[in-house]
Amino acid sequence: MKAGLFDEKYIRVILRDVVRGLSYLHEKKIIHRDVKSSNIMLSESGEVKLVDFGVAAQLNPGQVGRDTICGTPSLMAPEIIISALYDSKVDIWSVGIVGIELARGFPPNHNVPAMVNYIFFSFYSVLLNFNFFLFFLSFSFSFFPPF
Repeated sequence: MKAGLFDEKYIRVILRDVVRGLSYLHEKKIIHRDVKSSNIMLSESGEVKLVDFGVAAQLNPGQVGRDTICGTPSLMAPEIIISALYDSKVDIWSVGIVGIELARGFPPNHNVPAMVNYIFFSFYSVLLNFNFFLFFLSFSFSFFPPF
């Protein structure tokens, strides 16, 4: 293979092997948290290796998730950006972004500053929480009228 964009058949194989590696990690309750194209190595024989576990996190027994911000901003799942509780699904989000990057040559929103993403997702999470609050109020008042 030459440098440049990847054909779909190669993207499929690369992502399949990355997901297999992540599946193994996730069974061990490890979240990679920095899946990106520069952390995927390809050998001359076609082997795919996931590398750089510098920000990986081990979930302890009984621990549901993490809430720390780390990773590459353009590849972060929304849960990480807004400091919400997240689990291994954030790695799957990043795999999807890597697939787009392999096909197009750059990730979505690569030209958007990280702070803009943070503001957008923060506002979106406030709206979701507010909608839940309104639903909760309407549900509560249906059983317990305020007067």
